[in-house]
Order: sequence, then C-alpha cells, then structure tokens
Amino acid sequence: MSTLKADTIQSTGGGAATLTKQSAAKQWLQYNQETPAVTGSFNVSSVSDDSTGNFTTSLANNVSSTSNVAVTGLSNQDSGDSTRRGIAFKRDAGGTFNTGQYPVDVVDMGNGSSNSDQKFNFTLLHGDLA
Repeated sequence: MSTLKADTIQSTGGGAATLTKQSAAKQWLQYNQETPAVTGSFNVSSVSDDSTGNFTTSLANNVSSTSNVAVTGLSNQDSGDSTRRGIAFKRDAGGTFNTGQYPVDVVDMGNGSSNSDQKFNFTLLHGDLA
C-alpha cells in the first residue's frame, strides 16, 4: 500500500482541487453577536450586525443557487439559564437569501417572538459553489 502525504493540494490551474464523490461544508461561521465578532469562519467575507438578534453573513465565494443549498444553525447563550435559543434563516420572495449572503434571526424558543444577541451562534452551509 502506498501513502500520499501533502501539505497543499491544488488543481492544475492553481485553484482548489475538485473532490469527487465527497461533500463538504462550503461555509461555516462561529459568531459572537454580543461583541460583535467573528470567532471562527470559512468562506465568510463579512458579517453585518443588522439589529438585536439579526445578522447577515456574506460569502467570500457565492453558491451556485439558493435552491440546492442547506443552511443549518445553532445558538447558545451560555448564561446559566435553560431557555432555548434557535436560529431561523430568512428566505422569502423579497430575495433576502441569495447566492452571496443569508440573513439570520436568533429567536428565544421559549416564547418564539423575541430576538436576542447571543454569544455563541453557529451556521453551516452545504451546496454547490458558483
């Protein structure tokens, strides 16, 4: 059996290598909206703090379509109380979710109506890059 070791793999044109029969996250984000600060990310060009419990993630590399993209998220306030927090992605006919960015609501799952800035917000995007 042979062993292949490499620090970097690129396509022959110098860009990212195409992986076949594999799927990987095309973007991920760890965001502290209390500060606000991006505490970790991949394929994120910026995050705008739009209002309390609302932020928009802009991608460094767009996805090919919004119809074949799955975005997931989780939020945890880590303050000792047991109130659940959830992330909702705004996608509507107005085009608030497009191939280059997606807006996020962080909602108190206890009452479902109040938004709040949270310290630990996590999002993950799967799909095809443009």
